[in-house]
Amino acid sequence: RDALNDAQLFDTVEAIIAGMPETTDQEVIDKKKMNDWWNHAPNFRRENIRIATMQAAMGLTDEEVDAIFLAASLVD
Repeated sequence: RDALNDAQLFDTVEAIIAGMPETTDQEVIDKKKMNDWWNHAPNFRRENIRIATMQAAMGLTDEEVDAIFLAASLVD
C-alpha cells in the first residue's frame, strides 16, 4: 500500500473497487471479495489473480507492476 501511495495509485485502486458493478448477485460477491482482500490481506503476492485484475483495470504493464512490487519490498 505504501508503494502504491508513492506511485500515486492508491486512490486509483480504491476507485476501481468502488466502481465495480453490482448488477448481479455474483458481481456483488466479487466486489465484496475484492474489497475484503484489499482492506485485510496481510501480504500481496505478485501472482495473485486480483493483482492481474487491478493491473488490467489500471492499464499497467508487467514491468510497471514489477517495479511497484520491488518498491514495496523495500518498505520498512
